[in-house]
Amino acid sequence: GVGVIAQVNFLGPAALTRALEAPILAAAAHAGVANVVHVSSVTHRYASIPSVNRFLTQWDAGSYAATKLANVLFAYECHRRWGAAGVRSAAVDPGAIYSNLWDNDRVFSSPPMRAILGLTYAPPEDGVAAVVTASLAPFHEATKHEGGGEGDG
Repeated sequence: GVGVIAQVNFLGPAALTRALEAPILAAAAHAGVANVVHVSSVTHRYASIPSVNRFLTQWDAGSYAATKLANVLFAYECHRRWGAAGVRSAAVDPGAIYSNLWDNDRVFSSPPMRAILGLTYAPPEDGVAAVVTASLAPFHEATKHEGGGEGDG
């Protein structure tokens, strides 16, 4: 079957986004623009998806970064498909968030690690604020200095 982490972090949000395609396009047609935000992570920068089958069936937490890379790639694909219709799609990294994600990890759920995470990671509200801000903020075309322009590589 499909690994839980791929289901929760990528397939569920991607399926929801695709299911909302018609209303998203209608909103863009009505308002002139619509924003779609996909949640990623800094870990996507260190991930690869060499095999779609392996990506979908890995059950270990090591595929977390790959699911976040998949979200970035899906954000790009949504923008490519719907951008001309006024839909702006972006991936947002909410930062290191202290949540119950760590509760089932043997190392990170230990009392010393929980204390460290509690002191160094942001509360869930901060992560939510980053995503909401990204969904409401006006987008603009990237310049060559911000990415997406000439000379990027």
